[in-house]
Amino acid sequence: IGRQIKIAQLQASWQGFNPRIALRDVVIYDQNAKPALSLPEINTTLSWWSIVVLDARFASVELVRPDLQVSRNKSGVIQVAGFPLQFTDGKAANDAGLNWVLAQHEISIREGQVTWDDQLRAQPALQLSSVNFVLNNHWHQHQFALRAVPPARLASPIDVRGKFQQSVFALKKSDLSTWSGELYSDLNKADLPAIHQYFPFPFQLNKGIGSVRSWTKLERGRLADFTADLHLQDV
Repeated sequence: IGRQIKIAQLQASWQGFNPRIALRDVVIYDQNAKPALSLPEINTTLSWWSIVVLDARFASVELVRPDLQVSRNKSGVIQVAGFPLQFTDGKAANDAGLNWVLAQHEISIREGQVTWDDQLRAQPALQLSSVNFVLNNHWHQHQFALRAVPPARLASPIDVRGKFQQSVFALKKSDLSTWSGELYSDLNKADLPAIHQYFPFPFQLNKGIGSVRSWTKLERGRLADFTADLHLQDV
């Protein structure tokens, strides 16, 4: 992957008829030799489908207490774990990683932490703690749930869930134009001016506390319906 990686320990065992591989204290460094992704514990169960498709397929991948660094430099380039995100005509220039993720049966994250460092807007780093995530993929069906805790001064815990089905004729799992389904999000007691400093709204707010629940329906990658329950206070 073109980055320095440190693995402190590797263990192999069996879970029933499936090989199990556990890694401990994995660190991926960025191009400046600084830790960009720390993975204290990785537990994987290999699927026998790997032999059929000649690629790594896992029945489960569990990441425990990962620490992920996401940044945007002064040129506007976003980096995830030290890897720049590159887009061409609004699409990812390299979607191999996303296709691989969507091909695994289950991927879960427990008690993770994500740090957002926006050098372009020159704001203090923003940390999301207690990040819990689970993604289940079954053929052309994808279902996920995400819960994370932002700083108490910004908002209450974030809850996002989605259930999607992909066209059976889709050539790539990452082709979102073939996805249909629903997305639910819940954000409570959000300090809108404070959030505006990190993620600008199309309007200016000097004060206000907001809570919003939203339901979004997609049909073949296009917005088909949107419903929101919005409450604003002290605006």
